[in-house]
Amino acid sequence: VFNSGHHAQCAAIYMSALQAVAATENHGLSDVTVKRVHQTMQRAQTMHSMSDRAWTLRHEMDNLLQQL
Repeated sequence: VFNSGHHAQCAAIYMSALQAVAATENHGLSDVTVKRVHQTMQRAQTMHSMSDRAWTLRHEMDNLLQQL
């Protein structure tokens, strides 16, 4: 999606995935990690560039994967 130039759609997909993780019973993630996910989502929502927003969310998802 991102590589096809659909940066806003990609950011929306990533945001949805992170919201699902944040809304569940932590999936074994620490409270600190869940807080960071929320902070990242809030920060991303303030970004005007959809490309930057998508990359910010993607980096957070990569961080989560490393912790599992």
